[in-house]
Amino acid sequence: MIQGLNAICTIQRRTQAADDVVGGAVVTFADLYTNVHCRIASIRPAYIDVADQGLETLKPFQVIIWPANYMIREGDKFIITAPAGHEFFLEEFMIISVNIDSISPSDARGHIELYVNRFEEARSVA
Repeated sequence: MIQGLNAICTIQRRTQAADDVVGGAVVTFADLYTNVHCRIASIRPAYIDVADQGLETLKPFQVIIWPANYMIREGDKFIITAPAGHEFFLEEFMIISVNIDSISPSDARGHIELYVNRFEEARSVA
């Protein structure tokens, strides 16, 4: 096990649900992996986007997942599920990059490095 894994997370994958009441597509997420050991740290954004509405800054984070035998891909969702006192408890993040370590997944030092952004939903139908 690698050092500093201070949280437990869930990885979810996008699935397609039945259309909503007005016929629009409904995207949902289903649990892919649960009780995954991880650590998360904020990193400096590479750039600041100046949009018509004002400044928009990305809030990127680096995540280390252990062990390295999970099949995670860009577009999956990452959620901190424990401990309850964690700074990002139940926060949702979208995975934007997956970096597989060169160490074999069977080696105890093997890990997966993720880059994530906060997940924001444009709308939801109640």
